[in-house]
Amino acid sequence: MFRFVWSAVSLGVVLSAAAGPKVELVGAVSADFGQYPARQKQEARFKLHNGGDAPFEITRLRKTCGCFEVRCEPMQVPPGQDATVCVSVLPDSIHQAFTRSVFVETSDPAASCLRLDISGHAVPLVDIKPSAKFAIGSIPSSTPWRQDFALVPSETGVEFGPPEVTGTHPLTVALTQGPTQPGQYRLRVAVRAIPLAPGLFRCFITVPVLKPDGTQPIEILVYGTVLAAPPGR
Repeated sequence: MFRFVWSAVSLGVVLSAAAGPKVELVGAVSADFGQYPARQKQEARFKLHNGGDAPFEITRLRKTCGCFEVRCEPMQVPPGQDATVCVSVLPDSIHQAFTRSVFVETSDPAASCLRLDISGHAVPLVDIKPSAKFAIGSIPSSTPWRQDFALVPSETGVEFGPPEVTGTHPLTVALTQGPTQPGQYRLRVAVRAIPLAPGLFRCFITVPVLKPDGTQPIEILVYGTVLAAPPGR
């Protein structure tokens, strides 16, 4: 009789330990989009299965990049059912090779936090050289300043509208076809009034993209400091 009771108690403990949800990640734990146009939205889906005998909940979705949009349906998963985690890379939200992660937190103590890795190489519609954020450093107020930017489309048929300038100092901008390489453009930026007002220099050059339709404008930031002229000059 003693042996029987002991076995029954032991079985009860095993069953109690086995009861509960069991989060199982079905398939890959990462997605690689490869090289793709940055203006196109990318999407990856991951499946979570409940292999236990109690529901589990998705308690939190954490992303490591503002370029992601993350959602999960459903947020509560019954035994034997699945949930789908959808990770989207938003258009023109990142322009480079990248690897970022999404963390899925659940109510299953054995799988309280799952990591999903997303990678790819988002190629911008237009490559800006030398950079879309250009530091001029510190320049004297009486010194003329000029800089050429190359706009290199990654696709054919790209068309631009007239550029516009906003910021702390007046600039002149001229957009022309590249003189040596067809399909490339040259954006020449220069200060318009000498002497320059001393202090912070921060100007934005916005270039509308007429084609392809629905494309966001290009924006170039030029920043630095204008030094005051020495006394007596």
